[in-house]
Amino acid sequence: MLRWVAKGLLLLMLGGATVAVVVRLHRSAAPDAAPPADGNQAGGARDQAAQGLPPIQSPMPAPVQPPGANDLGDVQAIGHALVAATHPAERGALLARLDPSQLRAVRQFLTLNPPTFDGPQHHIAIFDAERYGNWLTARADVDAHLRNGAMVELLADYMLQSSRGASSPGDALDARAVATLATLPDAVEVAEVLVARGLRATVEERLNVLEHGAAGDEGTLDTLEQARLALMIAADDMETTQHAD
Repeated sequence: MLRWVAKGLLLLMLGGATVAVVVRLHRSAAPDAAPPADGNQAGGARDQAAQGLPPIQSPMPAPVQPPGANDLGDVQAIGHALVAATHPAERGALLARLDPSQLRAVRQFLTLNPPTFDGPQHHIAIFDAERYGNWLTARADVDAHLRNGAMVELLADYMLQSSRGASSPGDALDARAVATLATLPDAVEVAEVLVARGLRATVEERLNVLEHGAAGDEGTLDTLEQARLALMIAADDMETTQHAD
C-alpha cells in the first residue's frame, strides 16, 4: 500500500503541471457561458477578427521547477518514492534530477524517519525486515550519489551499525537492521563486502544475539537464517573465485 501511495504522490508532484496546462487550454478554447454585457466589447472583438488580428492567448503556465531543498512536501514525496521503488533504475532516474542540496534534504528526511519494527525488541517479521531494508537501500542510494561511492559498500556499513551510542537523532539504526540483509535485493553483494572486510563472524554474532532473544519465534528465526544464508553464499563464491585465480 505504501508503495502505491508514494508513487501516487510523486506522479501528482511531477504531473500536476501537465494537468494544469490541459485545464487552461480547455478553458481558453471553450465558449463563454454568457454573452458580454457590454455590446461595445463584443463589437470590438468582431472588428479585431475582421482586421485579421491574432486572438488574445491565455498566459502560459510557469515552467515546472525541480523539487526545492526547503520544500517539505516535495522532499517527503521523493523520500517515500525512493523507499517504494522496486528497481534501481527508478531510484536513479529520480535522484539524477536532484542537486546536492536537494539530495542532502532528502537524506535528512529519510534519516529522521525510519520505519519501525512491530512486536517485542528481538522479533523480526519478514515484512518489517523488508520495509526496513527498503528504507536502508533508499538512504544508501542517496548517500552513494552524494559521495560518488558504491551503494553496496554503504549498505555493508549500515549492517554493522546499532541503536547504541548515537550522537544525534537519526544517527542510530535499530539493532535488528543486520537481519534485513535477508531481504535486500543486493544481499549477496553486500555480504561479499562484509566477508571481504573480515566481518562475517561479527555479523553472525549479532544474528545469534537476535536469535537468542527471539524466544523461538519462527518468523524471526526464518529471517535470521536467510541472512546467514546470504553470508554463506558470499563466502563460498569468494572462495571459489580465489581458487579459480
